[in-house]
Amino acid sequence: VVCNEDYAVISAPFASIGATTVSDVQQGEIHVFDLSDGSFERTIVSPNQNNSDQLGLHMSLDGTDLAATFADTVAVWNITTGNVKYTAGTTFGDFGSALSGIAIKDNKLAIGQPNDATDGTGTGRVLVYNSGSLQHTISNPNIGLYNNPTHFGDHIAINKDFIVVGHRNNLVEVIDVVTGNKVYTLNVQAKHTGGNVSTVDINSTTNVLIGNPYASPNQLYYYEKSELPFDYNAKFTFTTTATHLRLCEGSLTSSASISVTAD
Repeated sequence: VVCNEDYAVISAPFASIGATTVSDVQQGEIHVFDLSDGSFERTIVSPNQNNSDQLGLHMSLDGTDLAATFADTVAVWNITTGNVKYTAGTTFGDFGSALSGIAIKDNKLAIGQPNDATDGTGTGRVLVYNSGSLQHTISNPNIGLYNNPTHFGDHIAINKDFIVVGHRNNLVEVIDVVTGNKVYTLNVQAKHTGGNVSTVDINSTTNVLIGNPYASPNQLYYYEKSELPFDYNAKFTFTTTATHLRLCEGSLTSSASISVTAD
């Protein structure tokens, strides 16, 4: 589920649409609701309607722009019309490896390929598109460091200036969305061992919230960005078993400001 002030979008990636045989399965579909009155707006289906497309397994919503995965592809829809605005990649299946985190903001679309081995390391990469055109291909910036962090691109969030990207090895990278360069590494690994970064979020003031519910102890980490020089101050942690989270706008003053729900 993704939502904003106006819409709630619910995906059913394992739905079988019009199935007549056992093989007609898991094309997936997405349902859009108007939050002003709770009314159903429309259903969005996979553009190519192949079996096992699993449309909506990963989604991100910015205004009326909805980014969603299907098979090894990401498309962006205008949810007010249900029409595809553009597809990231030149052909269906263009990415060639499993997709994971995606995030969209102001026509900037970040796509994680945590299992990609294009650079020979097999530790993942992130692709950044601007209005459908490839702008950056970002390889794992910490190869050889921190016990060789893997699955770069597992979890992604974005604001107008920066992308935050999670690793399996409890690292979160802060990437400049314009240049594609890493500007900071948040090392959750140095705080608590075990587990993996499960989810990340960033707000408009570039404060970051990181979830690591499988660590010991289970933790959320909240960081506030310093103005100059570019740095992050660890403000507090919060014990939780939640695996999904969102960060509100502004600054949090204490862990009591966070509301979470466990799965």
